[in-house]
Amino acid sequence: MSHSDNMIRIVPGFRYGRLFVVILAVAALAALGVVFALTGNRESSYFSLLPICVIAFTLLTWGDREPLAITETGIEHGWSGKVVAFEDIEGITLNSACQDPKANLTGGWLAIYHCEGALQLPPNTIPDNTRLYELILSRSVPKKSMPGVEKLADYHRGQVETFGEAMVWAFNPRKASPKQWHHLVFWLVLAGLAVSWIALSANQGQNPRGGAPDPNPLAVGGGLLLVVSFIGMLVTAARLSAAGAIPAGVKGWKKSCLVIGPLGIGLVQGDLAGTIRWDEIEDLRLAKGFSLGAYSGFPTKRTLSVKVAGAEIAIADIYDHPLPNIFAIMSRFWKKPGS
Repeated sequence: MSHSDNMIRIVPGFRYGRLFVVILAVAALAALGVVFALTGNRESSYFSLLPICVIAFTLLTWGDREPLAITETGIEHGWSGKVVAFEDIEGITLNSACQDPKANLTGGWLAIYHCEGALQLPPNTIPDNTRLYELILSRSVPKKSMPGVEKLADYHRGQVETFGEAMVWAFNPRKASPKQWHHLVFWLVLAGLAVSWIALSANQGQNPRGGAPDPNPLAVGGGLLLVVSFIGMLVTAARLSAAGAIPAGVKGWKKSCLVIGPLGIGLVQGDLAGTIRWDEIEDLRLAKGFSLGAYSGFPTKRTLSVKVAGAEIAIADIYDHPLPNIFAIMSRFWKKPGS
């Protein structure tokens, strides 16, 4: 990570793990080639397709982390030049949770969610991702929007007419991260390879010594590969189907809405619907709450806790702006009782 002229440049670190996978696959391919050259064993040539697939997939996905530049207006992709404006950032997580910037944060995996996708920055990408987390949060200013739920339209309009548009915010549900299909394609290719191995093993001759045929390496390898690829397809398909699904604990989250203004907050979220005045709130804090699921596109472990008389309301991290910044906006209006 380098600094120059109010710009922070982020260059991803070298991917040693993928290099190790490629080296192992090349070594396996070379060993199979030697076996085929010395023995003429046809099975070794069939098995060589597996390391070839691994090498091809690893190299094709090698560059999925591109250089980035943090500018005054947004995050610029180093290869395509595409810019994610700060106002389009919907969520930021550090170590899979939206963190309180005032807390003693530690480094980890940084994820930036925006209206068209997500940027994933692993710990070895940048030396100080805690500072970057705080920097992006500080620059992510919410753009004005209208409530997407009719129940809060009059509440929003009334505050705008009384206090002005600059004093009222409306937050609607963020979009789920776009689905990534390349992992499913990889497992489908391996499954097809396994089926072809099993089909080829059925054409092998009988045991020349008589009796039960010897275990065919193609059949054994194909069976194992088919089981592994089937499990991989199930896990990948579960992740894809969960992208945009109902997060745990927030029924009907796509119809949620949050309005913040000088009079208080209006909330429609799951079974919750209504308004709260600022003087009714006893406590307001970023609290650890239910997990919305690692595969849902909203990997967070925090909620914004609003405590009122006899109840505690959890505002989930599902809206189109980072939850810590929503908390900061609410803190402008709310004052702790007795302070």
